[in-house]
Amino acid sequence: MEGTYQREIIVQQPDFIIVKLTLEKDAVLPTHKSRGLTTIIPVKGEGILTRNAEAIAIRPGVSVELTPHDEHDLLAKTVLELIVVEVFLK
Repeated sequence: MEGTYQREIIVQQPDFIIVKLTLEKDAVLPTHKSRGLTTIIPVKGEGILTRNAEAIAIRPGVSVELTPHDEHDLLAKTVLELIVVEVFLK
């Protein structure tokens, strides 16, 4: 993980987790996959999420959905606050 970030678990249950993720400007989350069906909801700032080689500009009002098969990474263009909702598949 490059750059500085903070991860705060809002709620965690056996079937899902909701996390607040805050990245400093220019922070990078390297390529990874989710464990479940995931929705990324930007609350503040701007960034570039790359999903399966497709770059998506994210900002408040633009959410992104991911499956467990989607490789993705994230670059914070500004300070970036996200809510991440991940539902685990059984």
